Amino acid sequence: MLMADSWLSSLFQRLMGGEGRGLKIAQDALCEALSINDNRITEIHLYKQRDPIHPRIEVTLIPVPCRS
Repeated sequence: MLMADSWLSSLFQRLMGGEGRGLKIAQDALCEALSINDNRITEIHLYKQRDPIHPRIEVTLIPVPCRS
């Protein structure tokens, strides 16, 4: 499971060209750094919050047991 918490300067601001695109950029960077294939991520949670002084994105990757 991938969880992304985004603190934006405005809640109306888009994440790096749009929510889907910005999330994909973060997902690709995280998966590349960990040497895992991004197609193994089966669940994504995206949260937007406001922080006009320190906009950022925090990404958490949580292993989930395989379902048979």
